[in-house]
Amino acid sequence: MSSRKMETNHRILLAVLVVAAAADLVGHAAAATYTIGDTLGWRIPPDGSSTYENWSSQHVFRVGDVLVFEFATGTHDVAKVTEDSYGTCSGTNPISIFTTGPTNVILNATGDHYFLCTLGRHCSLGQKLAVRVTGNSSTGQPPAPSRSPSVPNPPPGSGSGPMVTIGSCNMLVVIFVSILVAGILI
Repeated sequence: MSSRKMETNHRILLAVLVVAAAADLVGHAAAATYTIGDTLGWRIPPDGSSTYENWSSQHVFRVGDVLVFEFATGTHDVAKVTEDSYGTCSGTNPISIFTTGPTNVILNATGDHYFLCTLGRHCSLGQKLAVRVTGNSSTGQPPAPSRSPSVPNPPPGSGSGPMVTIGSCNMLVVIFVSILVAGILI
């Protein structure tokens, strides 16, 4: 095989790999992770409920985004509740509840989502959060409503090894096919 044809094949392979890497980066950049209250974390806010209201108003939440509730296990919890329960600070009959900190909640449906701490008077002292979720992170389009409001934390001690996502699987397939194609062309 001539060196010119080999150089062309290498350029094609490099171009395919660059496009695949860029596509994978775009997929991962689509969903955002938000730490509730930023450095404050999830605790009784010093300025009452306006603290989390102000924090929430500074962000645009989309389906697929992750809310991280930073708190020490046993000091707080996170309950996803209805709008009525949010308004009255009622933690009875929550949609879901998480007692292990930190807690990650994936926003998987558009609309308003309500969270509060059920311990003591924490909610009435301002430890509650409302977020409005718009369309899908990757497409901007609202997906079909989901029945599962959140994803629970893994069990303690299970480790948090790397996750393989659909995007990374697609990337592996593109790389594999690119190598096969390059091998055929060479």
